[in-house]
Amino acid sequence: MKELWYNIRTAVSDFCKTEWAKLKPMTFQDKMVYIWEYYKLHIIIGAVLIASTISIATTVHKARAGGEVVFGVAIVNDMNGNDAADQLAMEFGDYLGLVYGDQCVQANGGYSVGNTGMDYYEVASILMMVDAGAGNVDVAICQESTLKYFDTVDDVVWMDLNDIIGEDRVAELGDLIFYYKSPEGEDFPCGIYIKDHPVLAAHESTLKEPMIVFPAAAQHVEYMDDFVNYILGE
Repeated sequence: MKELWYNIRTAVSDFCKTEWAKLKPMTFQDKMVYIWEYYKLHIIIGAVLIASTISIATTVHKARAGGEVVFGVAIVNDMNGNDAADQLAMEFGDYLGLVYGDQCVQANGGYSVGNTGMDYYEVASILMMVDAGAGNVDVAICQESTLKYFDTVDDVVWMDLNDIIGEDRVAELGDLIFYYKSPEGEDFPCGIYIKDHPVLAAHESTLKEPMIVFPAAAQHVEYMDDFVNYILGE
């Protein structure tokens, strides 16, 4: 065992010396380019693991503090989304009449999809994919560009509003409805524009034309109609 540990330590030491020898004559900018080019995957994986651990720990803490999570809200690509998320969670919980400590609404305003240029965006995109796929996101507040990011996915990603609020309600909302093209090429109602929502306005949302959409993998379908009524002020 000692020999194995010695061999591992020696190999790591030699590797570090070799890499340092390569980096030493480089300028700071060249070093950054070299590290990113050869260790990008390692950096991203490490960042994802750290972010996932923080996300799980936060979820567990909130679940313990607020009780069973009965609805999950995601705000995507909003630079000021975290403050708005906290208020939305509190308000919708009150709207449902939840007893704090027994049940709660969980909201996260730090998701990102389709953005590039920073490690944070890549990590936040992966977390959105993981949480949405796992059914932890029951509604997403986002822009049309977020939906277009999923255009290459073969499966249906978003729920049909006709199945949530009914065809009559969809027709009544008229121009507030956003239609999305399914993998089969058919348009169906999947989003509701909420541009003037007071919570987003109060926290200076950076979303230009925000809408709500419901991921197909969502678990808490029973509260979706209530969320529509809440978000529209009804």
